[in-house]
Amino acid sequence: MRSSHSSPAPGRTSSAQKSTSSKTTSSGTATSKKKKSFRKKRIFLLSAAGILVGLILCFFLFSRPDPALSGGLAYLEKQDQKDITRLDQNLSGKKQERILKAVETGQSSIFTLFNNALIFGDSRAYGFASYQYLPFEQVIAAAGNTILNISDSVDLVAKVKPEKIYFAYGINDMGLGIGKDQEENGYGKMYEEQIDQLLAVSPNSKIYLNSIIPAAPQVVKQTPRWGQVDEYNAQIEALCKKRGWTYVDNSKLADNGNAEIYADDGIHLETFFYPDWASNMIFAGS
Repeated sequence: MRSSHSSPAPGRTSSAQKSTSSKTTSSGTATSKKKKSFRKKRIFLLSAAGILVGLILCFFLFSRPDPALSGGLAYLEKQDQKDITRLDQNLSGKKQERILKAVETGQSSIFTLFNNALIFGDSRAYGFASYQYLPFEQVIAAAGNTILNISDSVDLVAKVKPEKIYFAYGINDMGLGIGKDQEENGYGKMYEEQIDQLLAVSPNSKIYLNSIIPAAPQVVKQTPRWGQVDEYNAQIEALCKKRGWTYVDNSKLADNGNAEIYADDGIHLETFFYPDWASNMIFAGS
């Protein structure tokens, strides 16, 4: 007796088998997709974590001050400042060279080199203004003045802050014996104390001390106190060496009082002498 259910023919797949196979394949594909998606998320998270860690490390490394780097930057800034200062000095030097050439050729006056300077002194120094070589406001001088009058102009120097200050005293100082009642080198020490009061308010000013121009011999004979030029000048020169100031040696201009530079009184100086005296001041120490 034959069974009512017949077996499928060889080589054929029943619909039930096809359905089961299809379900199995779909399930495997879905699982594979889930694994790939999870793997991508894991890689992304690990990459993000790595980047974050790197950023944190960079922050801590570069946010902390590096002593070596700071020192290097400070050095470079200092060198830049030196270059600027050197450039200013070079420009100033070139300007002075042009002026000096103009002076040598007669196109300009030596007094243009006193533009940022003051001259302190007595009646002799006052001639720079009274003979109209320099403005009165640049010449801090008067008849009878001595080195003891220097500190009277502290406020003026504090305001002006001149590049250079020239001092030309002596005749009245010798006449009054200033410094004689002090210990050794008393005049030089008193001179220094007076100048230091100006430097306290204008520390960058360059200091120039003129040697004392002697009076004519016939005048010295009448007033022996004016014959102490060598003693006083020795103290002035020693002071300049001590402090690094410029000593303006006027001995060749005066020729021991025998040069034809004096007015009738044998003390004061002729008008024509002042440009030579000014040139000697400008070129002193060069």
